[in-house]
Amino acid sequence: MRLAGLYALERLAQDNPGHRQTIVNVICAYLRMPYTPPEPAPAPDPERDRTAALRVARRRYQAARAGIAPPQGA
Repeated sequence: MRLAGLYALERLAQDNPGHRQTIVNVICAYLRMPYTPPEPAPAPDPERDRTAALRVARRRYQAARAGIAPPQGA
């Protein structure tokens, strides 16, 4: 998304020589902003994922046996 914005600004600068310096200033200000990398994704926990999948499957099975619609999200 950010890269698309930079490309759009670059095209705008090419088409509008009067605004070119302002656009360059905006791009430079963006590049000088501090960068905070995103938090790393938590490590996958296969046991937790398996337990959650079994819980959902159990709810669906019980709902089907009772002849009712399964709960939302299950």
